[in-house]
Amino acid sequence: METIHLDNEIQTDIFLGHCLKELKTFLTGRQAVLITDAHVAQLLGDQLPKLLTYTIVPGEHSKSLREASEIYRWLQNNGIDRDTVIVGLGGGVVCDLAGFVAATYMRGVPLILIPTTLLAQVDASIGGKNAVNLDGFKNIVGTFYQPESILCDYSLLQTLPPEEVRGGVAEMIKHCMIADADMFDYFSTHSEKILSLTPDVIEQIIPWSIQIKKAFIESDLLDHGIRRTLNFGHTWGHAVEAVTGIHHGLAVAIGMSFATRFAVHKGVCQTELLTKLENLLQKFGLPTHTNVLPWVIFEAMKRDKKRSASNIHFILPREVGVTEIVDVSIEELKDFIKTL
Repeated sequence: METIHLDNEIQTDIFLGHCLKELKTFLTGRQAVLITDAHVAQLLGDQLPKLLTYTIVPGEHSKSLREASEIYRWLQNNGIDRDTVIVGLGGGVVCDLAGFVAATYMRGVPLILIPTTLLAQVDASIGGKNAVNLDGFKNIVGTFYQPESILCDYSLLQTLPPEEVRGGVAEMIKHCMIADADMFDYFSTHSEKILSLTPDVIEQIIPWSIQIKKAFIESDLLDHGIRRTLNFGHTWGHAVEAVTGIHHGLAVAIGMSFATRFAVHKGVCQTELLTKLENLLQKFGLPTHTNVLPWVIFEAMKRDKKRSASNIHFILPREVGVTEIVDVSIEELKDFIKTL
């Protein structure tokens, strides 16, 4: 079993391989409770850990303060103390919600995450960002709180529908764009094997993707500087997600295309980069635009948490593997949207 050590405020051990069945080993005799969703519980059946379990309704709408409050009451009613481990088993919604609850219940209880989707294994579970949504806007209320362990069991990915696989690939293409031109070329030539979750390919690209994110996190734990690079595609993408309700990864793909188009407009990169990115996204069946009017998305984007006064943080690519963080005025973005 491969292990990656992520140095946060604490050391998070990321275990890669068939490790769901080893959960009891990681609990080291401690009491634990499980937070999962109904879809994961049904898929896993007898493999579901035999723990006191809170099951949420699948979907982004469960990532809310209301749901968090229901879990707090459930924990209280079951006499859960601050030495009890919260285990989050599921995709990005479960990882975010379980992390948020663990961070805030009794000012913090131990947390173990078991991400079940490709997106969660390479992104949502890594780095200690935990949040819930508010009034349809993504991750407005949240914390930084690190899990002690993350168990990435590759066998869980075999249950994923095609859209979930494509959504996870979008985040990995983001990692190529911000940090690794060689892997961009690898993704271009191995799309079939990646989409098929071929074991030898998955065992290569998931640790690689985690290592990319790990480097940014360890350099900037609280997201005040270089870690913002990981937001490439997310400023516009989160607004697309809020307006349309499409999968997070698909929205990020649209956001990366938008950010690169904007970079071409500003002279930061050449048109060829936009073509290269969009060709790769389309090879994986990922969207590069939405039919929603850009002004509707623009209004949603103005409420993004990355906004500061009249500016908003954008990550713009110079070339594959090289980006820059820029503060863009709302007025400049408005002028750009007029050209679309």
